[in-house]
Amino acid sequence: LTAPMGTFRMWRADYNNSKSGTITPNGASRSANDVVNFTVRNMILEESGGDGIYVGGTLNKNVVVDSVIARNNYRQGISVISVDGLVVTNSVFEGTAGTPPMAGVDFEPNSPHQQLTGILFDRCVFRNNSGPQIVYALHAYDNRSTPLDITFSNIEISDSPRAPGIDIGISPHGPPGGNVVMSNVTITNISMSSAVQAGVKGNQGPRMLFTNFFIENCAIGALHVSPVQIWTLMNNFEMTDSTIVDAMPRPAVVLHSDDGISPRNILVDNVTVQTPFPHVACKLPFLNVSANERVNLTCFKTTR
Repeated sequence: LTAPMGTFRMWRADYNNSKSGTITPNGASRSANDVVNFTVRNMILEESGGDGIYVGGTLNKNVVVDSVIARNNYRQGISVISVDGLVVTNSVFEGTAGTPPMAGVDFEPNSPHQQLTGILFDRCVFRNNSGPQIVYALHAYDNRSTPLDITFSNIEISDSPRAPGIDIGISPHGPPGGNVVMSNVTITNISMSSAVQAGVKGNQGPRMLFTNFFIENCAIGALHVSPVQIWTLMNNFEMTDSTIVDAMPRPAVVLHSDDGISPRNILVDNVTVQTPFPHVACKLPFLNVSANERVNLTCFKTTR
């Protein structure tokens, strides 16, 4: 599907009519279900009653999304349910609002047998979506699932009104291995939440490698929330060679411990924090963290 930046516009009001009973997240602008060699290029997909793009079914192969703007859709900019080979380039996902999750992109398999492999997002923008700009909702996975293979590079994330910039939630019931790599990512203006929030994962799981991040003006309306938050049972999380700019008097990175259970195999290395409060920003408030966690922050004092 290719157009000279043509617009495909739906009437989202038709999908939010409680009297007619047509409230639904399923009115996608473009839907791929068990397809091979499917391309969407040079299109504006807006005002849908569900997702701008939905990649679902049992397994899709070789899907390309290039130079697409997914704008003001009702549920997601793009949902990725099951695919082996997805390349998304030069695209914008913005203004999603209506019914949760309301993300820019949502990785959310419905069963442990669906897979997320060979995925690349490059030179994409995620902004002003009402939910997380990027969400990994991998709660359906277990130890039977195919290991993850997801890469993001050269990404801009901004203007999230309530939810995190990147929200990671992975099943505690034997999640798959594999790799999720995100590099050269800028996250700015996240009003009430973290730039990165990494949640429950379990004793195994994929390696989450975040490198060359620039984070600024995050959780600017929530002093108790830190720019980077890593929660109980998160494993194999790394953030390296990054910069956090934060004008608030709070820790820049927090590892949370609940009921004596702490994150494990956490590496935060060569991360610079620019802050007026270096004595607070580089304080690491976490409990029961074992010796294989290493957090190396360098704080530089800035003027308010």
